[in-house]
Amino acid sequence: MPDLDALLQALTALAIGLLIGLERERSQAREGSRAAGRIGIRTCALAALSGNLMTWFPPDWQSWTILAGMGFTVALAILSYLRTSRGRHADTGITSEFALFICYILGVMTGSGRGAEAGIIGITLLALLHFKAMLHRFSRTLSQQDMQMAIQFLVISMIILPLLPDQGYGPFHALNPHRIWLMVVLISGIGFVAYAGIKLIGDKAGLILTGLLGGIVSSTAVTMTMARISRKAPSLAKACVLATLWACGSVFIRVWLLSFILIPDVAAHLVVPMLLIVTFVALLTLFLWQHRGWETGRPDAGYAPDRNPLSFRTSLMFGLLYGLVLMFGHWAYATLGATGILGVAAASGLTDVDAITLTLNEMVRKELAPDLAAQAILIASVSNTIVKWCLAMGIGARDIRMPLTIGLLPMAALGLMGALLI
Repeated sequence: MPDLDALLQALTALAIGLLIGLERERSQAREGSRAAGRIGIRTCALAALSGNLMTWFPPDWQSWTILAGMGFTVALAILSYLRTSRGRHADTGITSEFALFICYILGVMTGSGRGAEAGIIGITLLALLHFKAMLHRFSRTLSQQDMQMAIQFLVISMIILPLLPDQGYGPFHALNPHRIWLMVVLISGIGFVAYAGIKLIGDKAGLILTGLLGGIVSSTAVTMTMARISRKAPSLAKACVLATLWACGSVFIRVWLLSFILIPDVAAHLVVPMLLIVTFVALLTLFLWQHRGWETGRPDAGYAPDRNPLSFRTSLMFGLLYGLVLMFGHWAYATLGATGILGVAAASGLTDVDAITLTLNEMVRKELAPDLAAQAILIASVSNTIVKWCLAMGIGARDIRMPLTIGLLPMAALGLMGALLI
């Protein structure tokens, strides 16, 4: 009987090679005759399949067969580069040659029982190759300050974090330097992903999508920015409302994701309230989008964050805020019980919802019940939403006040109702 598992692994390798080779073929076709005849769909597919077949030999031979196949693939890549790099206008890039080599490695991985890992890496490689133009455009949008702050993020995550002691200090042993800095790294990383998304899509996506991504960086900043834009450009009122609603709705998504990453039990209690809020925001924004009488404004009027979220100063300030909220939260719970926790959450949500979210998830590790933590997170989010409604009413144009009242106050009411029902 044939070994069906081995055949399935070989087909997986072949599929990975075909996809990567197809992307190389299309990319070279777009580049024109300079790249004609280079590594393409058949070569990558055969390389991946060859890597898989090298694992079919007896175990005593496999190390040698895999190395031999690797050597042949490298030699083939070198010959391809030498042949296509000649001439005055030759294409001297080696991306296709590297892709061929990786196809062979992925084929070996499928034959070694790592088909899932090979598939994930293959899809990642496919995306990296396909979004070449976007990545180059993104690199050109980065400023010197962005690069410096990205390096700072690597320093705080790869150098400072491992050096910090992983034990509690201070009252209630609440201050754990390693845990506090880990939360700083987590928030900074999430913020930078959204910041990079805004850099990638630029102004072409308009206020709505950039407002959603900007809400992950700072929903309060987005709300204030949209309110100011609505005064300066009344024709953009509809887009400003939609962007503000998505930014404020993204707060609930963000706190759920943070809870899911840290304490899934807390996130489980938040699922139903978060789904209700997100569904309400989606339906309302869909209705407003289709409602006639408003202009959506120019598509190039986008929100751009005025600072990189990886600022070392910003990280330090957030770490200090998180440490203070963490210590005060432990004190309030020990002194006042559940009432103290809910009060701290409501007060903390007036300025920042991330710090209290991380604090509550950290307290669940020691003493706090997951349902109480979920209630407090919703209370903080509600408090934060009301603050942003007040800002929009005070700063924004008259045209956006009623739509935002219809959107933000029910959003807060749903969050409060969810907190009461948990």
